[in-house]
Amino acid sequence: MDEKISEIALSESDQTQKIFRTAHLISKNQRPYTDMPKLVDLQVINGVDLGRILHTNVSCTQIIDHIASEMRIKLAKCIIENGTKLCILVDESTTLSRKSMLVICLRCAIGELGEINTFFFDIVELNNTSAVSVKGSMLQALEKYGINFEFLKKNLIAFVSDGASNMLGRKSGVGTLLKNDFPNIITWHCCNHRLELAVNDTLKEVSGLNHFQSFIEKLYATYHMSPKNTSELRECAASLEKQLLTIGKIFTIRWVASSQRTVKAVWNNYEALFKHFSYASTDTCRDSRERAKYNGLKNILTSNNFVHNLGVLYDALIELSDLSIQLQKRDMTLPAAHKSIQRTIRVLESMASIPGPKCQEVISACENREFKNIQIYSKTSVIKVQMGQFLQV
Repeated sequence: MDEKISEIALSESDQTQKIFRTAHLISKNQRPYTDMPKLVDLQVINGVDLGRILHTNVSCTQIIDHIASEMRIKLAKCIIENGTKLCILVDESTTLSRKSMLVICLRCAIGELGEINTFFFDIVELNNTSAVSVKGSMLQALEKYGINFEFLKKNLIAFVSDGASNMLGRKSGVGTLLKNDFPNIITWHCCNHRLELAVNDTLKEVSGLNHFQSFIEKLYATYHMSPKNTSELRECAASLEKQLLTIGKIFTIRWVASSQRTVKAVWNNYEALFKHFSYASTDTCRDSRERAKYNGLKNILTSNNFVHNLGVLYDALIELSDLSIQLQKRDMTLPAAHKSIQRTIRVLESMASIPGPKCQEVISACENREFKNIQIYSKTSVIKVQMGQFLQV
């Protein structure tokens, strides 16, 4: 009888392990929890014994929460036992239900090799976004796993966040409040947020960029909100044997890399855009107002100043995008970040006097009055971005 009970217990344990691995796979690959029943059914068809319980998406949610909690406990235990020096990184976010959340990441040396890495630790709901509330929620989340005030007093060396006033405000920001408790810590403004702020400041200083941004937003609205327009553009691209790239927004709250992808899409889709604007501006199925809109878009697209601006921004955003991606690496260090930033500065400064490859291409196109086999014209309605000012401001 004891052997039979032991055999059943081992069988149930094996089934549970398989269920847990399936749930972990869903979490690691960022799949919806509703995939759980489908994956279970597939494995059962393939002859895997998964028992009769824990097969729903609700069970998947609970399993993943349990795994995450156990991983935090193990990680916190490792940090405490080794007296590891810590850097805390936080950022505010908002859920779809408009709840304010605090994302907490830790940066420290973990593992036998002692490699420094940045990893997600926890996410907690905030009652409000005041500095006192953020600090309290952050310390409470860490203390729940054993990383208490006394441990932080000995091992906390830095606090990193974006430039929001409630985070890094000089008088009452979270960084200032933490310095009162831990006088020796370093407060640091995230390098990637600094880069985004620098790009945003450039938009305000250089004339012509707002007009370029406005045009890209019109393109985004035209194709993102209309499946008909997207289908017509895809047909134009297919007729030219071109691969259509998605046109997104530019210079928004996303990282600068997304702006680079948008400019690249406009560059690659230039011929298809011209063909679609030409077709839509003479399409009798559209009303006169809509035809006039497409004619205006075509006039901007075929302006030599717009083509020049496109090349200048493309070259600059390629470098800024590479820097942004480098700074987002989990194992990035301050010396390496400084080296990457200095390299990008040198490249941008050199491009102010020696145009980059895309800029050289558009300068030649403007001289020949032709870009990608399309005639371009001199139009004063589009403001020309001064390359030297844009790259050095």
